[in-house]
Amino acid sequence: GSVMSRARTLNRSTELGGRALRGEGMKIGIWDANVVQHVDFTGRVHTEEYSTPEEHGTHVAGTVLGAGLIDPKGQGMAPKAQAWAYNIGTGANGKIEQVEMIEARRAFGITLTQNSYGLSAKYFCNAREKLVYRTTDWASDYLTNAFPTLTHVYSCGNDGGECRQASIDHYGAAGYGTITKRAKNVILVGALDRYGRMESGSSWGPQDDGRLAPTLCAKGEDVWSTISGNRYASMSGTSMACPGVTGSAALVAERYAQLHQGQNIPSVLLRGLLANTATDAGRPGPDFQYGYGVLNAEKAVVAVENGWYSTGTLEAGKKSELTIAIPEGTTGIRAMLVWTD
Repeated sequence: GSVMSRARTLNRSTELGGRALRGEGMKIGIWDANVVQHVDFTGRVHTEEYSTPEEHGTHVAGTVLGAGLIDPKGQGMAPKAQAWAYNIGTGANGKIEQVEMIEARRAFGITLTQNSYGLSAKYFCNAREKLVYRTTDWASDYLTNAFPTLTHVYSCGNDGGECRQASIDHYGAAGYGTITKRAKNVILVGALDRYGRMESGSSWGPQDDGRLAPTLCAKGEDVWSTISGNRYASMSGTSMACPGVTGSAALVAERYAQLHQGQNIPSVLLRGLLANTATDAGRPGPDFQYGYGVLNAEKAVVAVENGWYSTGTLEAGKKSELTIAIPEGTTGIRAMLVWTD
């Protein structure tokens, strides 16, 4: 996963042609099921909520920031980042994830949230009309506006093989419309196999209103990461692809901070950079299977270093001209306008 996303190149020392980016100073919130402590997390993963042991959350956390001390192959994307771990659902403290996110932002200054969980489409095959923009989606978008430098990364689900007939009836082909998350200002991550092909089961867009989803894809098959007992294991799914994107995003944010007096990267810019530097896959251009393509964190860092972006505001109903200078000899740059509403 780190090779496909180019995170490992960014981790490498400058002498070895890398950027020595390891997530230093980056603060991440992880919402999952009970992250168990591991030697690879020592002093960097802070448990805020915990009930019963569960391998999923520990594996996800390792992909984001595991140090790979016992097994270097198990090193995560941002091995020097810090994380605060919470349980999904209301849990023991009775708070929904977004309330905990506000608290974690205020108390610890998190700038990324990692979310590999969600509502399965298979329970709504014949009730698609219920999969609308729900309270939790609204709450995610509310947070993006309330905290413009807090970026939310979500797995897009493993329901691509579900509801086949319903998808054929609605979209003319199986697999489509199997993403249940509707937030407009989050990164939605699909899963690829070890060859960079679509992993069977990764959920596809479009959203209920026709919006593009997923945002991009990353390796989700046979991801080697931490589990309880200071061990490692292989797991697969969009749950495993998502933390690869979160950890890689932390490296891009780290580089931005280095070049901007320690400032946090605006979420709207981070999302735009990751989407537009992704390597196109599937159909030419953005599509409902791969989104903008395969995560390439190295290209995103190059775009940050060269200032290949422009930010501005546009008021509803007002016309505006946006001029973007494309450097000579540059190929493969796509422009994307991101909006929050």
